[in-house]
Amino acid sequence: MAPLVAFEPAAHTKIKRGAKRAVWDRKQIYEILDANMVASIGFAPSGSETYPTVLPTGYVRDGDWLLFHGKSSSALQKRLASGLPVCVSIFSLDGIVCAKSAMHHSVNYRGVVIYGRAEAVVDDDEKRRALDMITDGLTWAGRAAECRPMTEAEVAATTVTRLELRDGDVSCKVRAHPPGDDDADLAYPCWAGNVPLATVSLSTIDAPHNTLGIDPPRRAAALARPGLITPLADLVAKTQLPQVTDKVDKRWWMLAAALVLVPVFLPSLLCPSCSP
Repeated sequence: MAPLVAFEPAAHTKIKRGAKRAVWDRKQIYEILDANMVASIGFAPSGSETYPTVLPTGYVRDGDWLLFHGKSSSALQKRLASGLPVCVSIFSLDGIVCAKSAMHHSVNYRGVVIYGRAEAVVDDDEKRRALDMITDGLTWAGRAAECRPMTEAEVAATTVTRLELRDGDVSCKVRAHPPGDDDADLAYPCWAGNVPLATVSLSTIDAPHNTLGIDPPRRAAALARPGLITPLADLVAKTQLPQVTDKVDKRWWMLAAALVLVPVFLPSLLCPSCSP
C-alpha cells in the first residue's frame, strides 16, 4: 500500500496560533477521525435565518471521505445534500493539564477541522454499502450483517451524504504535553501534572424485548474504537486506568459530563485561527 501523503495547508486552514501544534500528517489525522464518532457540522444562515447553525451528528470515515446519514426530512441532511459550504469539527479531550499557576492550566486534545461541500450518495448499491459501513463503524465490524436487512422503504427514507477530505480543506491541532510552568513557579508548593481522560464502554444492558435468551456479542461487551479506550500513549505510559466494573462510581459520571461539556465551552480549540 502506498504511503499516505500529508495534507497541504491553505490560507483558511493554516494554523496561526499555536502553529507548533499543527498536524498535517494524513495517517495521524485519519487515526483521530477513526477514534471518534460524532462531528459538529456548522453552516451559515440562509433565507430568513439570523444565526449560523452547528449540529452534532454521527459519522464514519470511508477512505478520503466522511459519511453521514439521517432521515430524508432532516434539515441537516438537506443542507449537506444541497452542496452548501460547511465546516466540520471533530474533537477528542485527552486530559486536563494542571500547572503550578492557574494561568497555565490547559487541556490536552486532538482536534480536526474540515471545510468543504458535501454531496448526496444516490446510487442504490453505493448507498446500501455506505449504510452498512455506518452501522459497522458506529458499533463493530459485522454488526450490519447481524441485523435484519434494511427494506427498500427504509433505504428510501434515509439520506446518505459524504464530504471529501481534500488538500487545503483539512487542518488539525494536537496538544499532548505536561504543564508548562514559569521557572519562577517551579518551587511553588502545589501539585502539577496531567489528569488523563478516556472514553470507556461499560457493561451492556439488554433491551426489555430481548427475550430470546440471546447473549450480547463479545464485541458489544467490549466495544472499542481506536484511541477512545486508551488516551495518547505518551501521556499514560506510566498511568494505569482504573478497571471498569458494573458498579460505576461518581468519578465516571463526572468524566462523562466533562467529555460532553468541555467541547461546548472550548470552541476556540477547534478554530485554526483562534485556538490557544
